[in-house]
Amino acid sequence: MNTDGQASPPPGAFVQVSSGLNHSCARNIDNVVACWGLRDAIGDLHNRVARSVHCGEERHTCVIHLDGHIECVGLNDKLSHPPTGRFVQMDIGADHACAVRTDGTVACWGENYYGQATPPAR
Repeated sequence: MNTDGQASPPPGAFVQVSSGLNHSCARNIDNVVACWGLRDAIGDLHNRVARSVHCGEERHTCVIHLDGHIECVGLNDKLSHPPTGRFVQMDIGADHACAVRTDGTVACWGENYYGQATPPAR
């Protein structure tokens, strides 16, 4: 399905890609993010420099910046306020997200209907 252009990537060589419901993003070798598809889900992350980019199932996208902090944009208010700190990896579900801090601990945010945003203790 390509109703919003989410399946039509721009030209270029990329080292990471992530796809959501209505949008997709990729990161090139220079760590520059390219996004396409539904504009509401992309916000102003297009052309940002980041360590990684992550598209959620709904209309939201997050990046881990080179310094390790997370920034999220889009229409999902539940995910618009990620935790502070420095992170090395993350993933996004429909209404929640989790990320690994530089010390190896996991932080989650968003909806927690089923305990999905409450990581187990170490």
